[in-house]
Amino acid sequence: MTNLKEKIKYIVQFGSTVNGYPTENSDIDIGLILDGEMRINSDNYLKLIYLVKKILDFPEDKMDISIIYEKDMLLAYEAIVKGKLLLGNEDEFIEYQTYIMKKYNDWRWLSRHYWDNFKEDDWFKEGFNEGESRNALQKARAFKKVSDGIE
Repeated sequence: MTNLKEKIKYIVQFGSTVNGYPTENSDIDIGLILDGEMRINSDNYLKLIYLVKKILDFPEDKMDISIIYEKDMLLAYEAIVKGKLLLGNEDEFIEYQTYIMKKYNDWRWLSRHYWDNFKEDDWFKEGFNEGESRNALQKARAFKKVSDGIE
C-alpha cells in the first residue's frame, strides 16, 4: 500500500462542494492525479480508494473518488483547474494547472472549429442517409484521434 501512496501525485476536491453550490445531498468529489498517465488494475484501484478515504477527513459515504486522466479533458479541467488542492506540492500543482488550462483551451478551440465545419456539411443541414451516417462516424473518429493527440 505504501507504493500506491507514492503513486498519488495530487489529491483535489472539485465540483459543487468547491464551487459554492452544494446541496444537502451533494457528494464530495475527490480527484486523484497519479504520477504520469499510469493505469491501474481493479485490485489496486480499490486499495487506492481505501487509502484516500483513510487520508482525508471527510465522511466516507459522501466521497466520490475518481482517477483523473488528461485524456478526459473536460473532467481534467474541472478537477485540476477549478478544483482545490488537498494533497501535493502546491508550486508544482500550479504549473500543472497552467499546463491543463493550455491543453484544454487547445482542445476547446479544436472542438469548436470541428463543430463549426461539421454543421456546414450539407448532409447535416438536410438530414442524412446511411452512407452519410458512416461518413459522420468516420469524421468523428478522425476528430477523436486528433484531439487525443493534443499535447
